[in-house]
Amino acid sequence: MVVNIDERQIDYTQSVTEQLRRSGVRAHADLRNEKIAHKIRVHSERNVPYLLVVGAKEKDGGFVSVRSCGGEDFGRMRIDEVCGFLHPKDCGV
Repeated sequence: MVVNIDERQIDYTQSVTEQLRRSGVRAHADLRNEKIAHKIRVHSERNVPYLLVVGAKEKDGGFVSVRSCGGEDFGRMRIDEVCGFLHPKDCGV
């Protein structure tokens, strides 16, 4: 699940989601106008394996922040790195 912090990252969040889908990763975007803590909590409760968080720094740097549903923080990664991390057998972005 790819989640944005606020409306300024909507386009980048959609772009990240599409890049992941094209690479074979099952990805969805949560673009709701909700606080990030609420989005993280909701998706953790639904046992979404990984959350990719997009804020201003991630958008400006071309990264996403990767978290597991258990709360483990894997840090910032480029989209191609995320693809390899989530779908290591076929990672052609």
